[in-house]
Amino acid sequence: MITALGRSPDETWKELLAGRSGIGPITDFDARGFRWQAAAQVRGFPPSGPASQPKWARIADLHTYLLLQCCGDALRAAGVGSSVDPEDIGLFVGMGTVDYKLPDLVPAVLASRGGDGSFDHAAFFVRGFERLYPLFALSMLNNVSACLAAIELGIKGENAVFAADATAGAQALGEALQTLREEKAKAVLAGGVSEKLTPMSLARSQLTEPGDSAESAGMAPGEGCAMVCLELRARADQRGARCAVALTGYGHAFGAAGDASSATAAIAAAMQAALDRAELRPDDVEVVLAHHDGTAADRSEAEAVRRVFGASSSRQTVCASKPFLGHLGPAAPAADLVLAAQALRHQTVAPALAVARDVARARPGSEERAQRYRSVLINARSSEGHASSLVVQSLDSLE
Repeated sequence: MITALGRSPDETWKELLAGRSGIGPITDFDARGFRWQAAAQVRGFPPSGPASQPKWARIADLHTYLLLQCCGDALRAAGVGSSVDPEDIGLFVGMGTVDYKLPDLVPAVLASRGGDGSFDHAAFFVRGFERLYPLFALSMLNNVSACLAAIELGIKGENAVFAADATAGAQALGEALQTLREEKAKAVLAGGVSEKLTPMSLARSQLTEPGDSAESAGMAPGEGCAMVCLELRARADQRGARCAVALTGYGHAFGAAGDASSATAAIAAAMQAALDRAELRPDDVEVVLAHHDGTAADRSEAEAVRRVFGASSSRQTVCASKPFLGHLGPAAPAADLVLAAQALRHQTVAPALAVARDVARARPGSEERAQRYRSVLINARSSEGHASSLVVQSLDSLE
Protein backbone atom coordinates (compact mmCIF):
# COMPACT_ATOMS: atom_id res chain seq x y z
CA MET A 1 0.00 0.00 0.00
CA ILE A 2 1.18 3.51 -0.85
CA THR A 3 -0.61 6.53 0.61
CA ALA A 4 0.16 10.13 1.46
CA LEU A 5 1.32 8.80 4.85
CA GLY A 6 3.69 6.07 3.74
CA ARG A 7 5.13 3.75 1.12
CA SER A 8 4.04 0.54 2.84
CA PRO A 9 1.26 -0.76 5.11
CA ASP A 10 3.54 -0.54 8.13
CA GLU A 11 4.54 3.06 7.39
CA THR A 12 0.94 4.21 6.92
CA TRP A 13 -0.17 2.33 10.05
CA LYS A 14 2.63 3.90 12.11
CA GLU A 15 1.60 7.38 11.01
CA LEU A 16 -2.06 6.68 11.79
CA LEU A 17 -1.11 5.40 15.24
CA ALA A 18 0.69 8.71 15.76
CA GLY A 19 -2.47 10.58 14.77
CA ARG A 20 -1.00 12.17 11.66
CA SER A 21 -3.04 13.20 8.62
CA GLY A 22 -1.89 13.02 5.02
CA ILE A 23 -4.14 15.89 3.93
CA GLY A 24 -2.44 19.20 3.16
CA PRO A 25 -2.55 22.17 0.78
CA ILE A 26 -2.46 21.41 -2.95
CA THR A 27 0.79 22.82 -4.32
CA ASP A 28 1.13 21.15 -7.74
CA PHE A 29 -1.29 23.61 -9.36
CA ASP A 30 -3.45 26.60 -8.50
CA ALA A 31 -6.53 25.14 -6.78
CA ARG A 32 -8.24 28.46 -6.14
CA GLY A 33 -11.82 28.34 -7.34
CA PHE A 34 -12.23 24.66 -6.49
CA ARG A 35 -14.18 23.41 -3.50
CA TRP A 36 -11.08 21.47 -2.49
CA GLN A 37 -7.83 23.32 -2.01
CA ALA A 38 -6.32 20.53 0.10
CA ALA A 39 -5.79 16.85 -0.64
CA ALA A 40 -3.83 13.79 0.50
CA GLN A 41 -1.13 13.65 -2.17
CA VAL A 42 1.62 11.07 -2.67
CA ARG A 43 4.67 13.30 -2.93
CA GLY A 44 8.19 12.49 -4.03
CA PHE A 45 7.25 9.14 -5.49
CA PRO A 46 9.99 8.17 -8.02
CA PRO A 47 8.55 8.72 -11.52
CA SER A 48 10.70 5.97 -13.05
CA GLY A 49 9.03 3.99 -15.81
CA PRO A 50 8.98 0.20 -16.19
CA ALA A 51 12.56 -0.98 -16.49
CA SER A 52 11.94 -3.36 -19.39
CA GLN A 53 10.14 -0.83 -21.60
CA PRO A 54 11.27 2.82 -21.15
CA LYS A 55 8.97 3.89 -24.00
CA TRP A 56 6.00 3.12 -21.76
CA ALA A 57 6.84 6.22 -19.74
CA ARG A 58 5.05 8.27 -22.44
CA ILE A 59 1.72 6.55 -21.66
CA ALA A 60 2.23 6.10 -17.91
CA ASP A 61 1.58 8.47 -15.04
CA LEU A 62 1.51 8.47 -11.25
CA HIS A 63 -1.34 5.95 -11.05
CA THR A 64 0.66 3.57 -13.27
CA TYR A 65 3.75 3.75 -11.08
CA LEU A 66 1.69 3.33 -7.92
CA LEU A 67 0.00 0.24 -9.34
CA LEU A 68 3.27 -1.28 -10.57
CA GLN A 69 4.94 -0.77 -7.20
CA CYS A 70 2.04 -2.12 -5.15
CA CYS A 71 1.51 -5.16 -7.38
CA GLY A 72 5.19 -6.04 -7.12
CA ASP A 73 5.23 -5.46 -3.37
CA ALA A 74 2.15 -7.66 -2.88
CA LEU A 75 3.62 -10.52 -4.91
CA ARG A 76 6.89 -10.37 -3.00
CA ALA A 77 5.15 -10.15 0.36
CA ALA A 78 3.03 -13.19 -0.51
CA GLY A 79 6.08 -15.15 -1.58
CA VAL A 80 4.23 -16.59 -4.57
CA GLY A 81 7.17 -16.25 -6.94
CA SER A 82 7.88 -19.20 -9.21
CA SER A 83 5.56 -21.52 -7.28
CA VAL A 84 2.63 -20.41 -9.48
CA ASP A 85 2.57 -20.42 -13.27
CA PRO A 86 1.92 -17.00 -14.86
CA GLU A 87 -1.30 -18.37 -16.39
CA ASP A 88 -2.57 -19.15 -12.88
CA ILE A 89 -2.08 -15.64 -11.46
CA GLY A 90 -5.00 -13.23 -11.86
CA LEU A 91 -5.18 -9.45 -11.72
CA PHE A 92 -8.29 -7.45 -10.79
CA VAL A 93 -8.03 -3.69 -10.33
CA GLY A 94 -10.44 -0.88 -9.55
CA MET A 95 -9.41 2.31 -11.35
CA GLY A 96 -10.74 5.80 -11.86
CA THR A 97 -10.71 8.13 -14.85
CA VAL A 98 -7.37 8.84 -16.49
CA ASP A 99 -6.75 12.38 -17.69
CA TYR A 100 -4.66 13.28 -20.72
CA LYS A 101 -1.48 15.26 -20.23
CA LEU A 102 -1.85 18.78 -21.59
CA PRO A 103 1.78 18.97 -22.85
CA ASP A 104 1.03 16.02 -25.15
CA LEU A 105 -1.65 18.09 -26.91
CA VAL A 106 0.20 21.40 -27.26
CA PRO A 107 2.24 20.55 -30.42
CA ALA A 108 -0.91 19.36 -32.24
CA VAL A 109 -2.88 22.43 -31.18
CA LEU A 110 -0.15 24.83 -32.29
CA ALA A 111 0.06 23.10 -35.66
CA SER A 112 -3.70 23.37 -36.11
CA ARG A 113 -4.13 27.12 -35.77
CA GLY A 114 -5.88 29.04 -38.49
CA GLY A 115 -4.86 32.40 -39.89
CA ASP A 116 -6.52 34.26 -37.02
CA GLY A 117 -4.87 32.05 -34.43
CA SER A 118 -8.01 30.10 -33.58
CA PHE A 119 -8.15 26.31 -33.65
CA ASP A 120 -8.88 25.02 -37.17
CA HIS A 121 -10.43 21.55 -37.18
CA ALA A 122 -9.62 21.04 -40.86
CA ALA A 123 -5.97 21.91 -40.21
CA PHE A 124 -5.90 19.44 -37.36
CA PHE A 125 -7.01 16.55 -39.56
CA VAL A 126 -4.64 17.57 -42.35
CA ARG A 127 -1.46 18.15 -40.36
CA GLY A 128 -2.06 18.77 -36.67
CA PHE A 129 -2.83 15.17 -35.71
CA GLU A 130 0.62 14.13 -36.95
CA ARG A 131 2.13 15.95 -33.97
CA LEU A 132 0.42 13.64 -31.50
CA TYR A 133 2.40 10.77 -30.01
CA PRO A 134 1.22 7.63 -31.86
CA LEU A 135 0.27 5.91 -28.60
CA PHE A 136 -1.42 9.00 -27.17
CA ALA A 137 -4.85 7.35 -27.08
CA LEU A 138 -3.51 4.56 -24.86
CA SER A 139 -2.54 7.08 -22.19
CA MET A 140 -6.23 7.86 -21.63
CA LEU A 141 -7.35 4.24 -21.12
CA ASN A 142 -7.42 3.25 -17.47
CA ASN A 143 -6.92 -0.45 -18.19
CA VAL A 144 -3.55 0.24 -19.84
CA SER A 145 -1.90 0.58 -16.43
CA ALA A 146 -3.16 -2.87 -15.47
CA CYS A 147 -1.80 -4.18 -18.80
CA LEU A 148 1.61 -2.66 -18.11
CA ALA A 149 1.64 -4.18 -14.61
CA ALA A 150 0.72 -7.59 -15.99
CA ILE A 151 3.43 -7.39 -18.66
CA GLU A 152 6.05 -6.17 -16.21
CA LEU A 153 5.27 -8.89 -13.63
CA GLY A 154 4.53 -11.67 -16.11
CA ILE A 155 0.89 -12.13 -15.08
CA LYS A 156 -1.17 -14.00 -17.69
CA GLY A 157 -4.25 -15.26 -15.84
CA GLU A 158 -7.83 -14.06 -15.32
CA ASN A 159 -8.06 -10.25 -15.28
CA ALA A 160 -10.41 -7.31 -15.34
CA VAL A 161 -10.49 -3.58 -14.61
CA PHE A 162 -13.48 -2.04 -12.84
CA ALA A 163 -14.34 1.66 -12.83
CA ALA A 164 -14.64 4.19 -11.45
CA ASP A 165 -15.74 4.82 -7.83
CA ALA A 166 -14.89 3.18 -4.51
CA THR A 167 -17.15 0.25 -5.27
CA ALA A 168 -14.89 -0.58 -8.25
CA GLY A 169 -12.14 -1.57 -5.82
CA ALA A 170 -14.59 -3.66 -3.79
CA GLN A 171 -15.80 -5.31 -6.99
CA ALA A 172 -12.21 -6.20 -7.89
CA LEU A 173 -11.72 -7.89 -4.51
CA GLY A 174 -15.05 -9.72 -4.72
CA GLU A 175 -14.33 -10.97 -8.24
CA ALA A 176 -10.88 -12.11 -7.13
CA LEU A 177 -12.40 -14.12 -4.30
CA GLN A 178 -14.95 -15.71 -6.63
CA THR A 179 -12.21 -16.51 -9.18
CA LEU A 180 -10.29 -18.42 -6.52
CA ARG A 181 -13.40 -20.26 -5.35
CA GLU A 182 -14.13 -21.34 -8.92
CA GLU A 183 -10.46 -22.46 -9.24
CA LYS A 184 -9.87 -20.24 -12.26
CA ALA A 185 -6.63 -19.04 -10.65
CA LYS A 186 -4.28 -20.15 -7.89
CA ALA A 187 -3.35 -16.62 -6.81
CA VAL A 188 -4.91 -13.25 -7.57
CA LEU A 189 -3.66 -9.70 -7.16
CA ALA A 190 -6.62 -7.46 -6.36
CA GLY A 191 -7.25 -3.93 -5.15
CA GLY A 192 -7.40 -0.46 -6.59
CA VAL A 193 -5.54 2.73 -7.43
CA SER A 194 -6.74 6.31 -7.14
CA GLU A 195 -6.84 8.92 -9.84
CA LYS A 196 -3.91 11.31 -10.08
CA LEU A 197 -4.79 14.69 -8.60
CA THR A 198 -5.15 17.15 -11.49
CA PRO A 199 -7.38 20.18 -12.13
CA MET A 200 -9.69 17.88 -14.09
CA SER A 201 -9.91 15.21 -11.38
CA LEU A 202 -10.45 17.93 -8.79
CA ALA A 203 -13.30 19.30 -10.90
CA ARG A 204 -14.84 15.81 -11.08
CA SER A 205 -14.67 15.47 -7.31
CA GLN A 206 -16.93 18.51 -7.04
CA LEU A 207 -19.69 16.58 -8.79
CA THR A 208 -20.34 14.66 -5.56
CA GLU A 209 -23.26 16.29 -3.82
CA PRO A 210 -22.17 17.76 -0.47
CA GLY A 211 -24.35 17.52 2.57
CA ASP A 212 -26.39 20.29 4.12
CA SER A 213 -23.97 21.07 6.96
CA ALA A 214 -20.31 21.84 7.52
CA GLU A 215 -19.81 18.30 8.81
CA SER A 216 -21.10 16.80 5.55
CA ALA A 217 -19.40 19.02 2.99
CA GLY A 218 -17.55 16.10 1.36
CA MET A 219 -14.15 14.50 1.86
CA ALA A 220 -10.85 15.78 0.46
CA PRO A 221 -9.55 13.70 -2.46
CA GLY A 222 -6.51 11.50 -1.97
CA GLU A 223 -3.88 9.68 -4.00
CA GLY A 224 -2.79 6.15 -3.29
CA CYS A 225 -2.91 2.48 -4.17
CA ALA A 226 -3.50 -0.75 -2.29
CA MET A 227 -3.16 -4.30 -3.66
CA VAL A 228 -3.36 -7.65 -1.91
CA CYS A 229 -2.39 -11.12 -3.04
CA LEU A 230 -5.18 -13.62 -2.40
CA GLU A 231 -5.18 -17.40 -2.52
CA LEU A 232 -7.26 -20.18 -1.05
CA ARG A 233 -6.26 -20.98 2.51
CA ALA A 234 -5.67 -24.66 1.75
CA ARG A 235 -3.06 -23.77 -0.85
CA ALA A 236 -1.48 -21.11 1.35
CA ASP A 237 -1.16 -23.62 4.21
CA GLN A 238 0.26 -26.23 1.84
CA ARG A 239 3.13 -23.99 0.78
CA GLY A 240 3.69 -22.68 4.29
CA ALA A 241 2.67 -19.10 3.59
CA ARG A 242 2.56 -16.75 6.56
CA CYS A 243 -1.03 -15.55 6.62
CA ALA A 244 -2.79 -13.67 9.40
CA VAL A 245 -6.16 -12.70 7.94
CA ALA A 246 -8.73 -14.00 5.48
CA LEU A 247 -11.18 -12.25 3.16
CA THR A 248 -14.27 -14.33 3.81
CA GLY A 249 -17.23 -12.35 2.54
CA TYR A 250 -18.40 -9.74 0.08
CA GLY A 251 -21.74 -8.33 -0.96
CA HIS A 252 -23.12 -5.86 -3.48
CA ALA A 253 -26.46 -4.09 -3.75
CA PHE A 254 -27.94 -1.21 -5.70
CA GLY A 255 -30.28 1.62 -4.82
CA ALA A 256 -31.63 4.72 -6.50
CA ALA A 257 -29.07 7.52 -6.61
CA GLY A 258 -30.02 10.48 -4.45
CA ASP A 259 -32.76 8.60 -2.58
CA ALA A 260 -31.89 8.32 1.12
CA SER A 261 -34.20 5.42 1.93
CA SER A 262 -33.08 3.50 -1.15
CA ALA A 263 -29.43 4.12 -0.25
CA THR A 264 -30.03 2.85 3.29
CA ALA A 265 -31.64 -0.32 1.96
CA ALA A 266 -28.78 -0.92 -0.51
CA ILE A 267 -26.02 -0.42 2.08
CA ALA A 268 -27.83 -2.67 4.54
CA ALA A 269 -28.34 -5.34 1.86
CA ALA A 270 -24.65 -5.27 0.89
CA MET A 271 -23.56 -5.64 4.52
CA GLN A 272 -25.99 -8.49 5.14
CA ALA A 273 -24.87 -10.28 1.98
CA ALA A 274 -21.22 -10.02 3.05
CA LEU A 275 -22.05 -11.36 6.52
CA ASP A 276 -24.08 -14.22 5.05
CA ARG A 277 -21.29 -15.22 2.68
CA ALA A 278 -18.82 -15.14 5.58
CA GLU A 279 -21.31 -17.14 7.69
CA LEU A 280 -21.19 -14.55 10.47
CA ARG A 281 -23.83 -13.05 12.71
CA PRO A 282 -23.87 -9.27 13.16
CA ASP A 283 -22.62 -9.54 16.73
CA ASP A 284 -19.56 -11.47 15.47
CA VAL A 285 -18.19 -8.22 14.02
CA GLU A 286 -16.18 -5.98 16.34
CA VAL A 287 -15.09 -3.24 13.90
CA VAL A 288 -16.85 -1.50 11.00
CA LEU A 289 -14.71 0.53 8.61
CA ALA A 290 -17.36 2.86 7.22
CA HIS A 291 -17.24 4.43 3.77
CA HIS A 292 -17.93 7.81 5.42
CA ASP A 293 -17.10 10.22 2.59
CA GLY A 294 -18.47 13.31 4.33
CA THR A 295 -21.64 13.59 2.23
CA ALA A 296 -25.29 13.47 3.18
CA ALA A 297 -25.29 9.73 2.34
CA ASP A 298 -23.35 9.15 5.57
CA ARG A 299 -26.71 9.35 7.31
CA SER A 300 -28.00 6.50 5.16
CA GLU A 301 -24.93 4.46 6.09
CA ALA A 302 -25.50 5.23 9.78
CA GLU A 303 -29.08 4.03 9.54
CA ALA A 304 -27.99 0.93 7.62
CA VAL A 305 -25.46 0.03 10.33
CA ARG A 306 -28.13 0.36 13.00
CA ARG A 307 -30.55 -1.67 10.89
CA VAL A 308 -28.13 -4.57 10.30
CA PHE A 309 -26.38 -4.67 13.67
CA GLY A 310 -29.34 -3.76 15.83
CA ALA A 311 -28.60 -3.73 19.53
CA SER A 312 -24.97 -4.76 18.97
CA SER A 313 -24.25 -1.52 17.05
CA SER A 314 -23.84 0.28 20.38
CA ARG A 315 -20.71 -1.71 21.26
CA GLN A 316 -18.97 -1.91 17.90
CA THR A 317 -16.07 0.33 16.96
CA VAL A 318 -17.04 2.24 13.82
CA CYS A 319 -14.17 4.00 12.05
CA ALA A 320 -13.29 5.70 8.79
CA SER A 321 -9.94 6.31 7.09
CA LYS A 322 -10.86 9.06 4.62
CA PRO A 323 -10.47 11.97 7.08
CA PHE A 324 -6.75 11.09 7.22
CA LEU A 325 -5.96 9.42 3.88
CA GLY A 326 -8.38 11.42 1.76
CA HIS A 327 -10.93 9.80 -0.54
CA LEU A 328 -8.88 7.28 -2.52
CA GLY A 329 -11.76 6.38 -4.81
CA PRO A 330 -11.26 2.87 -6.25
CA ALA A 331 -8.30 2.31 -3.90
CA ALA A 332 -10.35 2.99 -0.75
CA PRO A 333 -11.77 -0.52 -0.10
CA ALA A 334 -8.40 -2.23 -0.59
CA ALA A 335 -6.70 0.38 1.61
CA ASP A 336 -9.31 -0.26 4.29
CA LEU A 337 -8.74 -4.00 3.89
CA VAL A 338 -5.03 -3.51 4.55
CA LEU A 339 -5.83 -1.34 7.57
CA ALA A 340 -8.27 -3.99 8.79
CA ALA A 341 -5.49 -6.57 8.52
CA GLN A 342 -3.24 -4.28 10.58
CA ALA A 343 -5.94 -3.83 13.21
CA LEU A 344 -6.44 -7.59 13.48
CA ARG A 345 -2.70 -8.22 13.53
CA HIS A 346 -1.94 -5.63 16.20
CA GLN A 347 -5.26 -6.01 18.02
CA THR A 348 -5.88 -2.28 18.14
CA VAL A 349 -7.65 0.39 16.14
CA ALA A 350 -5.48 3.37 15.28
CA PRO A 351 -6.94 6.46 16.99
CA ALA A 352 -6.39 8.38 13.76
CA LEU A 353 -9.03 6.22 12.08
CA ALA A 354 -11.51 8.93 12.95
CA VAL A 355 -14.77 7.56 14.25
CA ALA A 356 -17.50 8.37 11.76
CA ARG A 357 -19.49 11.14 13.40
CA ASP A 358 -22.88 10.12 12.01
CA VAL A 359 -22.34 6.36 12.33
CA ALA A 360 -20.55 5.47 15.52
CA ARG A 361 -21.84 4.67 18.94
CA ALA A 362 -18.43 3.59 20.25
CA ARG A 363 -14.99 5.14 20.14
CA PRO A 364 -11.69 3.23 19.92
CA GLY A 365 -10.74 3.82 23.53
CA SER A 366 -9.33 1.59 26.25
CA GLU A 367 -12.51 -0.47 26.55
CA GLU A 368 -12.52 -1.30 22.83
CA ARG A 369 -8.78 -2.06 22.76
CA ALA A 370 -9.25 -4.51 25.61
CA GLN A 371 -11.62 -6.72 23.63
CA ARG A 372 -10.53 -9.32 21.11
CA TYR A 373 -10.74 -8.18 17.50
CA ARG A 374 -11.65 -11.06 15.20
CA SER A 375 -13.75 -9.64 12.36
CA VAL A 376 -13.91 -6.35 10.45
CA LEU A 377 -16.62 -5.27 8.01
CA ILE A 378 -15.69 -2.72 5.33
CA ASN A 379 -18.17 -0.54 3.44
CA ALA A 380 -17.87 1.22 0.08
CA ARG A 381 -20.41 3.06 -2.00
CA SER A 382 -20.73 5.17 -5.12
CA SER A 383 -22.74 8.29 -5.86
CA GLU A 384 -24.77 6.25 -8.38
CA GLY A 385 -26.38 4.01 -5.74
CA HIS A 386 -23.98 1.05 -5.75
CA ALA A 387 -23.05 -0.27 -2.29
CA SER A 388 -20.43 -2.92 -1.48
CA SER A 389 -19.22 -4.59 1.70
CA LEU A 390 -16.31 -6.87 2.57
CA VAL A 391 -15.61 -9.05 5.61
CA VAL A 392 -12.07 -9.68 6.88
CA GLN A 393 -11.38 -12.16 9.69
CA SER A 394 -8.33 -13.22 11.69
CA LEU A 395 -7.31 -16.78 10.88
CA ASP A 396 -7.46 -17.89 14.50
CA SER A 397 -11.16 -16.95 14.56
CA LEU A 398 -11.75 -19.50 11.78
CA GLU A 399 -10.27 -22.42 13.71
